[in-house]
Amino acid sequence: MAPEWENAALSLRLLESCARVRPIARLPDLLSDVDPIYTTGPAGAAVNATTIEQFWDFLFTPNIIQMLVEHTNEKIEEHCASLIDTGGADTQTYHHHTGEEDVKASIGILYYIGSWKSFWRKQSRLVQP
Repeated sequence: MAPEWENAALSLRLLESCARVRPIARLPDLLSDVDPIYTTGPAGAAVNATTIEQFWDFLFTPNIIQMLVEHTNEKIEEHCASLIDTGGADTQTYHHHTGEEDVKASIGILYYIGSWKSFWRKQSRLVQP
């Protein structure tokens, strides 16, 4: 093939590439257009989990729960200290330190509320005004 024809073919490919806003693959046989197939569900050690509590433990490890407890208690102490600073030493508050069970219960309540909100959102799409 003559050099001018090769340059013309290259220029045409570049123009087509710019029109589509993406480069044309030089080696299309090496590239795959097949998207990977992802399956939903548990993976790794969670495959053998059978109860809700086991799944919960994979989602929220004891380290995560302990970290939430520590930081929550720090915030409670900061808030109580600011109340005592502004109101004096005889200020009565109803704040207390939290534990792992309190944090787990709070997260569970958030999950429960979230399931109800999504339930009603789906139902509202079915109702025609």
